Amino acid sequence: MSVGDPLSSRSRLLRYSFAFLIVIAALLVRMALTPLTGVGAPWVVFFTAVVVATLYGGPGAGIFATLISALLGAAVFVVPAGHALSEAAVQSLLFAIDGFVLVYLGTLIVRARRRAEAAAAANALNEERLRLANEAAHIGSYDVDIRLARSVGTPELYQVLGIPPGIPLEKIPDHVHPDDRVMVEKAYTQALDPAGQGRIQLDHRIIRSNGEVGWVSWTGRTYFENGPRGRIAVRQLGVVLDITYRKRVEAELLDAAQKKDEFLAMLSHELRNPLAAIRSGITVIDRAPSGEAAQRARQVIDRQVTQLTRLVDDLLDVARITRGQMVLQRTTFELGELVRRIYDDQRALVQGRGVTFELHPSGEQLWLDGDVARVIQAVDNLIHNAAKFTPHGGRIELSLAREQGSAVLRVRDTGAGIPPEDLPRLFQPFVRLQATSGRVNGGLGLGLALVKGIVELHGGSVSVASKGVGLGSEFTIRLPLAPVPEAAIERPQLDSAHGRRVLVIEDNRDAAETLADVLQILGHDVRIAYNGVSGIAAASEFHPDVVLCDIGLPDMEGYEVARRLHSEKASSSALLVALSGYGQPEDRKRSADAGFARHIVKPVTIDTLQQAIA
Repeated sequence: MSVGDPLSSRSRLLRYSFAFLIVIAALLVRMALTPLTGVGAPWVVFFTAVVVATLYGGPGAGIFATLISALLGAAVFVVPAGHALSEAAVQSLLFAIDGFVLVYLGTLIVRARRRAEAAAAANALNEERLRLANEAAHIGSYDVDIRLARSVGTPELYQVLGIPPGIPLEKIPDHVHPDDRVMVEKAYTQALDPAGQGRIQLDHRIIRSNGEVGWVSWTGRTYFENGPRGRIAVRQLGVVLDITYRKRVEAELLDAAQKKDEFLAMLSHELRNPLAAIRSGITVIDRAPSGEAAQRARQVIDRQVTQLTRLVDDLLDVARITRGQMVLQRTTFELGELVRRIYDDQRALVQGRGVTFELHPSGEQLWLDGDVARVIQAVDNLIHNAAKFTPHGGRIELSLAREQGSAVLRVRDTGAGIPPEDLPRLFQPFVRLQATSGRVNGGLGLGLALVKGIVELHGGSVSVASKGVGLGSEFTIRLPLAPVPEAAIERPQLDSAHGRRVLVIEDNRDAAETLADVLQILGHDVRIAYNGVSGIAAASEFHPDVVLCDIGLPDMEGYEVARRLHSEKASSSALLVALSGYGQPEDRKRSADAGFARHIVKPVTIDTLQQAIA
């Protein structure tokens, strides 16, 4: 506070007023005692007033009380008793000196008391802070007096250990995990060895009262003293930190790292198989370009490229679902017609494996509001999965029905079946089951995870049932029905669009030339440019009807190429089709904003290509 602070002035006035009142009270007491004491000992009661004023008002109030007492004592008791003024002055001076000594001693006492109170308050505050810090950090501590065989643990210690308070510390080893008890006892014994360093640093498991297994980090230190027989342990201090969460995270990270390594090994294996078949097929075509061997090689290459594309698509789709980035292209369609189409498309594949494929359609129309392509993808995955695990001579049934306001689609097979312990984890990514031969089937284990993600995006559910190994399995998809049918599925009508002038702008020469070959086989007039600048120049001479342009060109992005082509008279009316390895909604939107009419995700199939340039 400042010197002129009203609160400070008021406080000073109160202290001095208190000192004055104490002196007046002492005077009245002394006057009341006069009949008993006579005129002797006029100063005794005033000393009490000085002490009280000093203790409760401080040194200033004590000095003030001393001076007032000296004046009143002399005026009321000494002078009226017949003493000379000089004698009264001497007595007053002596009283004042004694009073000042009392004020000084009282001030020391007051300051010592205040320092003690402040230290006690600070210690209490520090202890509370330490307690809160230990509680927040899940840290407990203990103190063991080895000579007196006494030990004490903080409340936080029992919280960290998860055992009832009050249990003697010597009983705590009973709560250590059985597999860690020998290690803990050895660490404690070594810490008490005078020849050692007396330190403990150990992580171990603890069994809490609720049966939960936790992890703690134990740090301790033993203190020694030199005695007649050498060094002896006299005391041990220690802290125990709850590290259960850290250990759980470490285990999860270790498990994730292991799964990552397993996935990379599995992905490498799954990619090498089709690549090896493709390379062998190319070798066959190079050495024998005609004949049955070349035809088989072409079929092998086509199948393996399809398989590679499927692997990449599945990886991307699982990532989109996991991150919540998959966007459904919703429309209203009749599920029965879609299931019939799926059955027709997959029948050759299933029957080619020597497996009977049956369709049990619904007796009524079932309308859904959803993404046609994604529903097809989900059902296809179930059929492929059933075909993979159903041996030659088996049977797969595809059925559709209405049940309690939902469309229920079932894929039932007579194949390998599923062990009960595998059912709960079947729809997790990268889970692969063993076939009856004991070998793990191929694939990345993404198909069923995709089915689950797609179905749940449609507001439905998927489940699996199996009576056990060798007894087949049944997968059931339940999807909510749309209240009002608005549109039916129409098969896309492909238009070959023969005779168009097509400009391919692609920096990868192999991709550009093979794409041009396909277009020429389809009857189109094709030009190739390997970068954006040469593509724009070729367009001004060629006047293309269609431009297939890669997005990632070396000299400029395909978006800039599209904008320039639209500004050129020779290509302003051309159909611009983007080629990209990215197919997210934001990628398609960016292509549309740049002027592309269509967006194709690589690799390009003939059907997709024909639809794009039609």
